[in-house]
Amino acid sequence: MENKANAAVTVFVAEQLGLRRNQVELAVGATGRRKMLRIIAEREPDWERLAPTGKERRNTDELMKE
Repeated sequence: MENKANAAVTVFVAEQLGLRRNQVELAVGATGRRKMLRIIAEREPDWERLAPTGKERRNTDELMKE
């Protein structure tokens, strides 16, 4: 189960950042709850897609209250 969960995390992050699956690797935390991922990309990923801030974030927070 552990490896499936780790794979799911890397796939999710890759999809959210618009990267290929092989561009996101689990660097630390294979057996723990805290993970560190290695992102391999020629350009800086659009981090806003992964952790929105500003207006997008407020809208998400409002939806979670409902």
